[in-house]
Amino acid sequence: MIAFIERIKKNVDIDRKIVLTLLILECFIKNTPFIKLGNYPIYIVCLTSFLVLVKRLIFNQDVIFRKQNFFAYLFILSITITAIFNNALFNYNNIVIFIIFVIMFFIVSIFDGKESISHIINEFVFMARITIVLHLIYSIASIYKSIYICDFEIKGLIEYPYFYAYNCVTVIGLSIFLYLYENCKVIKYTCILNLILHLIIVFFTQTRAAYLGIFVAMIFIIYIFYYNSFLNIEYKNVIKYILLLLVFVTILIIIFSLKTNFNITNIIIKVFNTNNILSWRDIIWEVSFFAFLTGNVFIGSSIGILPSFLSNYINNVYINNISYDSYSKIAYDSALGVAKAGNLHNVFIQHLCSYGIFGFILIIAYILDGIKKYINIIKSKVLNDKPLLYLTICFAFTFIAQIVISFFDNNLFYNIIYICNVFFFYSIGIINYISL
Repeated sequence: MIAFIERIKKNVDIDRKIVLTLLILECFIKNTPFIKLGNYPIYIVCLTSFLVLVKRLIFNQDVIFRKQNFFAYLFILSITITAIFNNALFNYNNIVIFIIFVIMFFIVSIFDGKESISHIINEFVFMARITIVLHLIYSIASIYKSIYICDFEIKGLIEYPYFYAYNCVTVIGLSIFLYLYENCKVIKYTCILNLILHLIIVFFTQTRAAYLGIFVAMIFIIYIFYYNSFLNIEYKNVIKYILLLLVFVTILIIIFSLKTNFNITNIIIKVFNTNNILSWRDIIWEVSFFAFLTGNVFIGSSIGILPSFLSNYINNVYINNISYDSYSKIAYDSALGVAKAGNLHNVFIQHLCSYGIFGFILIIAYILDGIKKYINIIKSKVLNDKPLLYLTICFAFTFIAQIVISFFDNNLFYNIIYICNVFFFYSIGIINYISL
């Protein structure tokens, strides 16, 4: 017993695994409407994270005060400064964002210098197994619900297809990783089923940001193959899985065609027609940027005050100067309503308006530093290390694809009820540790 307590005191992997497991469970609970537990799962995550931080400050100070935490300290400083200058230190949204950053930066993405790469990979395998099993059940339920209500657009159980698609992109990466890593055929077949199913689901969510994220992830995978020619690809299996994918797609198309008003032509037109999506987002981005220029450009308005700040600018300045020559009034009204809520559908613009140039530079530096380290790992660290290679392939979806998606939505930095956000920080933490 004493030895076990000493192990908990010394090792940070135990508390990280606990918090990660709770976060993933909380994500599924929050996204399953018939599980009515209110905010208790989030409270449990926050309380556990607080205890972990206290434990680390007492027994693992070398983990908290590390050179690699430099960005974390600056992010927390940015949030605090903007909240103080905008008299919103105790604003609920600011407090929530503050807690999210603390959990992600100081627990999810922090690794002890004594941890081995093999140990970290085993931990990642454990978290990936939990996630793909839960998401497989969740996705089957989502497909059944869509068929039951005669809606060919798969939206997930919370009726919001976009973030569901972003989670699916993460699960696609986890499925590929486990398929390559695992030796058990049952697990391999489960991963293939999960991969095929989630590729189909992403298509039926009609989420173009997710399509683009997957496309860019595949470019990075080709880049990985270029630097790692030792990877043996069984092309017969690839062909077999492609045929299996086509069979699943055909079956679902037939089912949706019989049960709903599904029309493949309409989906393709929507996917490749950019007029509606750009007109809608263009308005949000334009009004947000002009509002930003009227405020404090150095420290921003803070995320908590952002909705009222944008509403004030839109109501008193913007709507008096707009023209409906380019876009319809319906598009403007819809876009301005979203902007007033502070949902700017672009992580970078959201950060620019919330935390000013200071916070914007931080997020750009943080992401670019991660991409640089990721590319360096691909080029120099992965050679002749297959488990590490499988991780880099997975990160193309959990890290790179999510960055691409963040140009069109708020999938990162602002929420702990989506696994795409959790695994983004988890992935970048591993990337930072491997690059040491």
